[in-house]
Amino acid sequence: MKIIRITLIYVAIIISIISCKKEEKTESPSIDLQQNNRITQQLKYFKLTLNLKSTVSIPTDSAEWYLEGLLNYENANNDHAIKNLEFFKDSLVVITEDGNISIEQLDIAYNYFTQKLSDALGAKNDSSFMMDMIDLSIKDSQLKNTGTKTIQMTGSLGLHYIGSYVAFEFTDYWRWGWDMGKCGSYSGGDGQDAADKLEYRFNHPNYSLGVGHYLTDVEVVAATPFDYYDPDYIGPFQPNMIFLASGQGENPLVEPCLSPSNLNYYLSKFDYIMNDKKPTGKTFKSVDVTDDFFSSINTWTRLHDYYLYYATYVSDPIGH
Repeated sequence: MKIIRITLIYVAIIISIISCKKEEKTESPSIDLQQNNRITQQLKYFKLTLNLKSTVSIPTDSAEWYLEGLLNYENANNDHAIKNLEFFKDSLVVITEDGNISIEQLDIAYNYFTQKLSDALGAKNDSSFMMDMIDLSIKDSQLKNTGTKTIQMTGSLGLHYIGSYVAFEFTDYWRWGWDMGKCGSYSGGDGQDAADKLEYRFNHPNYSLGVGHYLTDVEVVAATPFDYYDPDYIGPFQPNMIFLASGQGENPLVEPCLSPSNLNYYLSKFDYIMNDKKPTGKTFKSVDVTDDFFSSINTWTRLHDYYLYYATYVSDPIGH
């Protein structure tokens, strides 16, 4: 009885997949929230059928739609802005029967392409890279055996923006301040430091108010690490949204070195701080990031301070 029940559930899922796919082709191109939710549920049901590992087959067009959708659902990050896109391709030959592809074959393809996507990201060795898109097409195989199809995959990945800002890349290891340049296994950059690099990105977001504006009533507001404790912080420094490091002794043995992931963490928190400090009725204009320190016989401290400038923006349609 248990086997029969599982089989009936499986058949219901397969029928649902095929019928939903047919409905998908006749619907209006506009997709509202309800349809978005329905598509997500269809992909989740498809994933369930892969786990059942049956030899039941579905039409090629349905197979392409579901496999591509599932790979994008699980791997793509289209809610992020992506720059420096790189494209890569791969393919896999699958066995077909009367033009259909079995769930067993689709499960093999799913695992194969999932691993290829993971390998492509892993080869970058940089968490700033994210998958942007996966495109699949199922074509006739060039093999003499007509009972096969080739699934061709084109993927793209690139560097993502953190909120409105360009992420730090894998070579961005910078001393915390004092214009000490790069650190870790990297050298150079003398006359610059982590404070400078953060300040530049904060002041060069991927948006602008456009031309035809001027500002009045400029106001500066200070933000320090002590204002923004983060209980979820898991990095090597103090648990604050603004850089803060401390230790025993009058000075550290080595001045703190901020990795790309450290810098991207502070980058990701800036919009929260900027909006939290914003005076009523004013708009953020720019920020000055300074390096600061405290020393005593027993404890050293290194930190950044933010001096945020806000103003009233006035639209000037004529320009000036």
